[in-house]
Amino acid sequence: MKKRVAPKTSSGLLKVKKKPLKKGMLKKVPKRKVGTSTGSAIPLVMMLYGPPGIGKTSLAAHANNVCFITDPHEDGIVRLPHAGQCPVPNEHIIVPAWTDLIRAITHASKTHNTIVLDSLTGMQQLCFAHCCKKDYKDNWSSKGFYSYQQGPSTAATRYWEPEFIQALQHAFEKGTSIYLLAHSEMKQIDDPVNEGYNHYQPYLHKQLWQFTKRWCHNVIFYNHAVSMKKSEGFDKKKRPDLSTERRAFHTTHSIAYEAKNWPNMRPVLNAGPSASESHKLLLAEYNKCLTR
Repeated sequence: MKKRVAPKTSSGLLKVKKKPLKKGMLKKVPKRKVGTSTGSAIPLVMMLYGPPGIGKTSLAAHANNVCFITDPHEDGIVRLPHAGQCPVPNEHIIVPAWTDLIRAITHASKTHNTIVLDSLTGMQQLCFAHCCKKDYKDNWSSKGFYSYQQGPSTAATRYWEPEFIQALQHAFEKGTSIYLLAHSEMKQIDDPVNEGYNHYQPYLHKQLWQFTKRWCHNVIFYNHAVSMKKSEGFDKKKRPDLSTERRAFHTTHSIAYEAKNWPNMRPVLNAGPSASESHKLLLAEYNKCLTR
């Protein structure tokens, strides 16, 4: 497992150093600060999903004493600080393999108030690769991992739930807030009673998603919210009003998207003009609902 330590240089640019975690190094870390990233007694466990570029990574980077855990293909937390769109995280760990991911979660829960996993789609691929190697002799064909879709089911029941979800649960029990970032996808839902419809949900295999949804306290859909207005033409049809384009957090389940929250937050929260403001608004709503 490789760790990125990312202090700022005198010029303010991101300075990244790569060095492997040596045996015994995990014990030589400072104790984390007292308190959670939310400022409340209950840590925030949240899946934040949405389209690429909506601002998931930059929002999560404003959490308190944060450790980013990413797969090798997710480099947003490296690029965004250069552009001044978010602060440099307290620690950044790149996990090239499944076992490294589980170790990284355990390590971060001892030293940080917040763990951000970016993204779950990449973590899913690490899980599939580990399962394929352990249970299907590295055979990805229809006679191996993808034989009757047995591979994803095996990965979900043998590794995702008992190892990944349990590692997150242990971190939560230590008072660590957990942000799970995921891309969104549109699914066609075949309703046996009514007509079929399109539905946004996290880009995860359905069996891994069911375990994650069941455990995660809050699932929030972060998307663009565009107002409609009548055109000035002859037809008077309604068209998107680009002058009022904004972003919004959707916290309650809808026929159009997957979402839930346990403290009974408002169904739709308008995001702020910046990632920092959006993060503050989301935490303020969460803490407000906890004190009702």
